[in-house]
Formats: sequence, C-alpha cells, structure tokens
Amino acid sequence: MSYTKKIEPKLSAAIIQEMTPKKIMEEAKVTKSTVSWWKTAGMPVYLQKYLRARYPELKVWSKFNVEL
Repeated sequence: MSYTKKIEPKLSAAIIQEMTPKKIMEEAKVTKSTVSWWKTAGMPVYLQKYLRARYPELKVWSKFNVEL
C-alpha cells in the first residue's frame, strides 16, 4: 500500500474554498469526489507545494503561515 503525506484538513479545505473545487480538479486532474475527500482527510503535501508555487497570491498562504 502506498502512503502519501497529507496536510491538515483545515488548510486543505481553505485552499479548496479559495480556489474553488473546479479549479482544484483541473489543476490536480482528479474527480470531484477526490477534492471532497481532501476537505476531510487533507490533500497531499506535494499538491499543496505545487499550488503554493503556482498561486502565490492566494490569501490562504498568509492566513495559515504557509511558506515555500
């Protein structure tokens, strides 16, 4: 079984809310149910890092004190 490190669900939910589920689906190439799952289980760390680099202007980064 493969295990991927996850970020905390509160941060995942905030990223998804600010970007919108549709935009997350397009960026990560995943289904709506996967995005929904990430709200409760947390998204993979690698995806959060990618989104942080690609969208540095999001307010969620400063709210949760997320650095590159």
